[in-house]
Amino acid sequence: MRKIELSPRRWLISPVAIKARDLDGNALLAFAAAERGWGMVLGTSRLKTRPYIPCGLVLEKSLSIGKAAENIAEWRSAGHKLAAWCEEGLIYKDVETYRRLKFERPAYDLVDRYFTWGKHQADDLVGKLGCNPDKLRITGNPRFDLHRPDLRAVFADRVENIRQRYGRFILVNTKFSTFNGFAKSGRNIPVMRARGMLQTEEHEAEARGLNDFQGSVFRSFMELIEQLPQRFPDYTVVVRPHPSENHEPWHAKAATLPNVEVVYEGNVAAWILASEICIHNNCTTGVEAYLMDKPTISYRPTCDPRFDLFLPNALSGEAFELEQMLDMIAAALNGGVISNGKDTTASAESARYFIANVDGKWACDAILDALDDADLPEMPMSHSVSRLQQVGAGLRRYLRPMKRFGRRREKNLRDRFTKQKFDGMAQAELRAFLKAAQKTTGRFKNVQIAELEKDVLCIY
Repeated sequence: MRKIELSPRRWLISPVAIKARDLDGNALLAFAAAERGWGMVLGTSRLKTRPYIPCGLVLEKSLSIGKAAENIAEWRSAGHKLAAWCEEGLIYKDVETYRRLKFERPAYDLVDRYFTWGKHQADDLVGKLGCNPDKLRITGNPRFDLHRPDLRAVFADRVENIRQRYGRFILVNTKFSTFNGFAKSGRNIPVMRARGMLQTEEHEAEARGLNDFQGSVFRSFMELIEQLPQRFPDYTVVVRPHPSENHEPWHAKAATLPNVEVVYEGNVAAWILASEICIHNNCTTGVEAYLMDKPTISYRPTCDPRFDLFLPNALSGEAFELEQMLDMIAAALNGGVISNGKDTTASAESARYFIANVDGKWACDAILDALDDADLPEMPMSHSVSRLQQVGAGLRRYLRPMKRFGRRREKNLRDRFTKQKFDGMAQAELRAFLKAAQKTTGRFKNVQIAELEKDVLCIY
């Protein structure tokens, strides 16, 4: 029998959607919360069904159209309070598109606190969407705390491991989940229609246009990947597909080329730090590379004001044709500047307007400051798992793939897509991250980690 007994304290409950993107930032927040006497439970969306979870404050990471309000209502009915931020609230074309695709206003009205990436998102929510400003706090996002000079060293061991495996490499980040979705191109439109995201013929035409736009850039990236090993034979090319993409086309292309690897694992921040240069198109990784002082180029062989996004391009060098792109990469690898003559002061001002935690207080600490006065009960944690239950859980995990043979294709597809985004959360990897955070910051000395069950961890 394995038993966990914790004295009464306030609790945060944090579901993690995309492990590579979300886990490290959530873990850092958990460490900071534990310093203040909180407990925090990290796990998948299945946390909602776990009876041992104490009443506390749930941190939702999306208020996207569809089921956000229903999801929040379920948590509330179980006695929890709610706070939220939007993992995709940093970069969007315009506020109306953001509202239609990513922001369910009834869900906002149900949460007790809402944390924004920066003043830009706050100005849009309050000034243009009429959201209640009293519950809104401008804090930044915990995962971007890790991009700051005072925290980047938490990735030192990972960076060293990556460099030992791949040597000097060019990192190509893809973002084509509309055209190259996990299932197949074109599926997004009927799904969006069913969720109420496409309300007019113009919306549907725009969705088709985005599919065509991404398809054009996708093909240009395939051509770029063909050229990179020829032009830069002394470098490995590492392609990192987007978590919502079908990764197979990239693997198929890499199999025909020398020195090209397709790798989707771990936090992209470590891969950016390990790389010589970062390449993207309209992707958050361009912003991340800028924040970590890594050369970054936005490759824009096809441009369309309906779909090109301001911030990733404003903070990157920009190339619009293949030869220009290859020349800019060569210049960067030789230590040259790739700013396209952009005003560095203007870039820094843009970053600060969009991202509150570029400097100053960590987002983790700002969020916890905002929750200090939350009216939450202090609850104990009591959870035990017998050896028989552990064996049964292991057996179910073993049998689960066999059961899938009898399921409908759609269910199998959803399961594989979920696994691609969240392939498990082991206690050992979080302990390694805690050790790195302790070494880097000098904080978190008494923080403990306990496994409640597979993919559910308690930090206290």
